[in-house]
Amino acid sequence: MAAATSQSMDDFLVTGERQISRLCRRIIASNKPISVNFNESKEFFNSLLFDLNPDRNSCYIDALVPAHGTELLKAGKSASIHCNLDGIVTWFGAGAVIRQGSTDGQPWLEMALPSRAWYRQRRNAFRAQTFSTMNLTVALYSHHRAEPLMARIQDLSVTGCRAITGDQPEPPLEELEDFYRCQLFEGENPVISCCAQVRHIHPTGENNLSQLGLQFTDLTPQHDSVLSQLVMKLDASVQQPLLTA
Repeated sequence: MAAATSQSMDDFLVTGERQISRLCRRIIASNKPISVNFNESKEFFNSLLFDLNPDRNSCYIDALVPAHGTELLKAGKSASIHCNLDGIVTWFGAGAVIRQGSTDGQPWLEMALPSRAWYRQRRNAFRAQTFSTMNLTVALYSHHRAEPLMARIQDLSVTGCRAITGDQPEPPLEELEDFYRCQLFEGENPVISCCAQVRHIHPTGENNLSQLGLQFTDLTPQHDSVLSQLVMKLDASVQQPLLTA
């Protein structure tokens, strides 16, 4: 059975041009409106982030609604930009407006991307047991190993998993060992690919195989969403009553 459920608000910092660009691309792909909040006036305005310019490390947004928000942004008033992505709220400080223009009569602003952003998700802090029909596995890739290490997942949370190796690892696993790629599969279908670290190791008593606790690292908001849905799916399946004829 799954452990007791508790909820908390977790904030995560995103830095680096590539990571910031990924975050913005998810906002663009979602076609969700962004909310612009000017700190001095406490006013909120709506707009849409619709493109990136990686060469200039900038993004393009529509004119703000109500219209005077565009003038505030051009004047460099302190503001933050928020977007709700399926329950994951992202936000970052508005950058300087580099230029403005219009396409087919529609005005736009080009704005410098920030150096940091944040996202927040209400997560379920429980670990759900897997069952054989789902066949959850991980492939772990390390610079110190010639072949990926395969392991069968025993239980899963939004931050990591407990798994049993399919073969005796060679060289032996070590605590705090890092894997530059952790590919999670449901059957033969890939679910997510992230990084991972070994947090603890225990012998299973079964052919000297290793039971390891993995912590997922470098998770994106998209990873968080996929893992949350998978954990809830596992928990719901465990809680379902068995039907008998």
